[in-house]
Amino acid sequence: MEVIKVNGIRYAVESFRTELMGFAIILIMLFHLGILPFGECGVDIFLFLSGFSMYHSLKKNPSINHFYNRRLIRILPTYLLIAIPFFAFQVDSVEDFLWKITNLDIVIHGAMDGWWFITMILLCYLLAPLMYRGLRKMTMGGQIFMFCLLLLVCIVAGENLENIRIFMVRIPAFFLGMCLGFDRFTTQKRFVSFEIIAAVTLTICFGFLLFKNHDFWIYRKSYYTIIVYPLVLSVIQMIKFLPVVGKRLLAYLGCITLELYMIHESLMVPLAKYLCEFWGESWLFACSYRCLSIVLSIPAALILHQVSNKIISFISVR
Repeated sequence: MEVIKVNGIRYAVESFRTELMGFAIILIMLFHLGILPFGECGVDIFLFLSGFSMYHSLKKNPSINHFYNRRLIRILPTYLLIAIPFFAFQVDSVEDFLWKITNLDIVIHGAMDGWWFITMILLCYLLAPLMYRGLRKMTMGGQIFMFCLLLLVCIVAGENLENIRIFMVRIPAFFLGMCLGFDRFTTQKRFVSFEIIAAVTLTICFGFLLFKNHDFWIYRKSYYTIIVYPLVLSVIQMIKFLPVVGKRLLAYLGCITLELYMIHESLMVPLAKYLCEFWGESWLFACSYRCLSIVLSIPAALILHQVSNKIISFISVR
């Protein structure tokens, strides 16, 4: 069995980043369809990869204004293209529209009827420069300690602030991705097979204890954060054995992850259910609408991606 060296992990994540994002969005779509209960761990994979990318972005240009402008330009056009008409047809007043479009309805009232991930990733981007500057001053041991401390703080905060629990427990995955970007975290002259085995063993034991104490469903999102590192390495090994067509499909989906997230659950799943309702309440209906929602989402996401890119190019030129 091939063993990944620490000094090769960063290269592996860089090489397969787009494919990993494609794998993550597949997990998320299957979760939204009720096919894969633990598919929400795709969010943690995506945040881990985003943290890794944000490290490189800040290393290349540490200007905070430049960083924030780039991030907002990348996300807001796509989000607003879908969110404005979507919420405009749902609400009866300007006040309600503003609550929805800003996602404050999720944060303040806990109404999970919007795109909560947009708020999540913008929060991570807001914290990224602070994380970057702090990590530069830490040793590898300090980074690991800070990750554990951040995980504990976010779990406790999430338990006491129920409306933002879904945000808080995901922040450590983003932080861990930034840690991986640092040279000191990836240039050790030894193997990590023991650490991976130990991490998997500990997380299995942790999961068993949570199941036994009936607390697993409360803490499961924290569990995803703990296993995201060995999970990403495992997925990389799986991708290496895929045929070229499989790798290209994952890479293709990885380029339109934001668009797929925006379109699939909120638009294409209801549309697919409407188009397939003639099957009635049967297994044919369940199978057909799930397949159709994915088939419709991919070309729609591609169109949204192209339109967003034109808007982004126009804004960037100005």
